[in-house]
Amino acid sequence: MDPRTTKPDFDILKVDFEWVEKTDKPKELQKALKALKQEGGFEALENAIQAKLESLDPKFKKPTNEASSEEMKKLSEDLEEWMEELKKKEEELSKAETQTKQINMQKAEEEKSKGNDYTRSKEFELAIECYNRAEALDPSNAAIYCNRALAGLKLKRYQKVVDDCNKAIKLDPNYVKAYNRRGKAYIELKEYREALKDFEFIVEKEPENAEANADLKKCRDEVNKTGGFKRIQIVEEEEEENEEQKESDQKNNQEEIKEQPLADKLLDTGSESSQILSRTQELKLQGNEYYTQGKYGKAIDTYLSAANELIDLTKENSSLLANEKAALYNNIAASYMQQGDDDKTIEYSSLALEQSPIDNIAKSKAYLRRGLAYEKKEQILKARADMICVKELDPSNIQASKALQRYAGQMANDKEAEVLKDLQTLEGLIQQIEKLKEAGNLYFKQEKFDEAILEFSTGIEKIEVNISKEAQLKDARVTSLIIQLHNNRALAYLKLDCNKEVIKDCEKVLEVDPGNVKSLYRLAKAEGNTGLFKNAAKHMKMVTEIEPSNLVAKKEFDNLMKSAIEAEKIAKENEEEKEGKKVDESPRHVGFSGVAEEIKTPTEINPREIKMPPAEKKLPKPKATTFSEETISQAKKQAFEQLGSFESPKNSTSFEVTINSFKNNPQQLYEFIHNLSPQNISDLFKNNQMSPEVFSTIIKSINTLTELDSDWISGFLIELLSTSRINTTIKFLSKSEKATIRELVSKASLDEEKTKIIFSSYNL
Repeated sequence: MDPRTTKPDFDILKVDFEWVEKTDKPKELQKALKALKQEGGFEALENAIQAKLESLDPKFKKPTNEASSEEMKKLSEDLEEWMEELKKKEEELSKAETQTKQINMQKAEEEKSKGNDYTRSKEFELAIECYNRAEALDPSNAAIYCNRALAGLKLKRYQKVVDDCNKAIKLDPNYVKAYNRRGKAYIELKEYREALKDFEFIVEKEPENAEANADLKKCRDEVNKTGGFKRIQIVEEEEEENEEQKESDQKNNQEEIKEQPLADKLLDTGSESSQILSRTQELKLQGNEYYTQGKYGKAIDTYLSAANELIDLTKENSSLLANEKAALYNNIAASYMQQGDDDKTIEYSSLALEQSPIDNIAKSKAYLRRGLAYEKKEQILKARADMICVKELDPSNIQASKALQRYAGQMANDKEAEVLKDLQTLEGLIQQIEKLKEAGNLYFKQEKFDEAILEFSTGIEKIEVNISKEAQLKDARVTSLIIQLHNNRALAYLKLDCNKEVIKDCEKVLEVDPGNVKSLYRLAKAEGNTGLFKNAAKHMKMVTEIEPSNLVAKKEFDNLMKSAIEAEKIAKENEEEKEGKKVDESPRHVGFSGVAEEIKTPTEINPREIKMPPAEKKLPKPKATTFSEETISQAKKQAFEQLGSFESPKNSTSFEVTINSFKNNPQQLYEFIHNLSPQNISDLFKNNQMSPEVFSTIIKSINTLTELDSDWISGFLIELLSTSRINTTIKFLSKSEKATIRELVSKASLDEEKTKIIFSSYNL
């Protein structure tokens, strides 16, 4: 039973040490002890009550919960076997990671070489794409960043040049080329004092370097002109999350996890994924060749083929491959722009922006192309909004700056002016929420968790009251704020042991970003704190799957599994204790096998439905039930017709395990779920998401059958809409799965109203 929804049958607010001292009734003390154990966190008070009980009567002496030697031996063997398996898997993973790293380094060199070729042919955008892929494959190669910086210089993206050179210098502190390119970028940014330092370093290393000496003289002259003061350029950067809070996470929760290269992660998922990614990359390169040759139609077809290859792969690795899909959609948009098709340019630029999470480069490209297309369609307001986003992501972007200057005099009609006012209002609101977030982060750093929660809550409330649900999901800045505020508030609640609130906040984040590692980690911690060890282990396992190198999460997962085993053992002991003494002579009847079998009574009784007789009275024995031979024969026949009896699942996990075991037997799967009402299935997933794989298995298996219960089918699909995070499952339905649902609805001959509800809700 879920402790989040269970109310204790005793008011623990009245229990304190004075109450324990005054109370002499063992039953009252026992009730109080039970309630405190359910609530948790009152160990001293529990010990006081236990001592009082023992003082009243020695029979209340606390029993030892030591397991028998046989149980301990079995548990020890199980743990040893489990640890041995983990050790083998870690060894295999380590070997695979080494091989993968070598392969990735080789692929990175190939991509770098391609980038160099594009740079020599002055195809700088394509060169940068090659360097981006090389970085993803081998982020430890300083030459990749330095070469990308050269392409950035040619495209006048000076701040990005500085960033790339910083990365190269961090990897190789004596990399003269990186200092040279960073110095040139600083000159363009009017940061002469910073440039001066770089060229002084180069001249010290290479005194005969004429170019560096000339640049050094220029920087000294500029510094002297300004009287030794440097000009400061203020560049606003998008804040992903409070740095102080990140440090606190690392220190207190040890949950900040290093990012693995993309290909490493995909190779972990299996060779098929790696092959799909390889085919996609080949198609993308072929599309790039068509694009450079001016064959835009062929380029579009090739990019679309690559995107379709990624559809099934991104369902399992959506957060890993978002940039890959965004790049393909951006390339398609660029091709349509060359053909003069503004509507298609807008469509595919928007598709690129819908991918999440994607880097700022991909976002900037998509906003820029969409903005230019809107401008050609004379939709100046939308064009201006996109160009503002470009400037926020890339402050040095000249195209966006010129476009905004063009738009300045074009906001003529009243309607556009009114909408612009709304946009400005949104900008102001976002700034207010950012300040609330920063204030909350400051309080958190000072360990004033209540004040931090108040600031985060105010920010969340401002979003919910002033910004529509649609706008929250469309505007990347708002979506990012929602994730940060709920994540930060969850961490503050976790510090105060407010685990129910932690769970709510984490579930909010996972609705928007199902693969958010921080939320999954904090959700697992809160569930573990409330005794939901199985759920906690499930979510912690998701963390280890997303981030295989996270040893902290692996250790937490092991601990949660041990706690789950121990909790199950304690629950079983408590259940046996509730049953009391067994009746010596149980009534019997003849079973299907012809052997006398006991008629078992329920093991769980709801005290709200059944009034128990006083303890001193004996319960009446149930009367023996007998069945005629005809009844037994008919029941036996029905049991065999149903391919055996199915036990109703107790939770979502057991349901999913059963479904997976019936994957290859659609008839048996249908019999199993048909024995459950749609409401039963819906209740199992009120607090846990039905995995997309299980949902897909169910609809595909049922669709292979010829005779279907139309009421059950409609009930199942409609009731499922009320379950946890079903919107996430629907969002990632593939075209084939949507087609299966349509076929299933048609085959079941549902009425028009139910068909309309299902088609609308499942985006069919």
